[in-house]
Amino acid sequence: MGDYRRPPKRRRRRRRRRRRKRRRRPPRRRRGRRRRRPPRYYSRSCSVDPPCPAGSRAYRVQSGDTFYSIARRLNTTVDRLRTLNPGVDPTNLGIGDIICVPE
Repeated sequence: MGDYRRPPKRRRRRRRRRRRKRRRRPPRRRRGRRRRRPPRYYSRSCSVDPPCPAGSRAYRVQSGDTFYSIARRLNTTVDRLRTLNPGVDPTNLGIGDIICVPE
């Protein structure tokens, strides 16, 4: 009995499945309302002058601007800016807003 050899194991070949090519989906449409940018009323190339009193000019508010930082940059005071812009709330400045600054 010692000379009996067990037959070798038969290895099964696995069938490879063919992968189907996935169809590319069209890009998803964004749902909801599109946000529009507010119009620029006074661009730098615009020839129409904004309604500023004599002795002052228009200034477009940039990111991070406050009345205090604008006054420091232009060598004027916050009170002077407030008198030139009576309808503007200094705590609620928006980027792109037009304010009047002294020349």
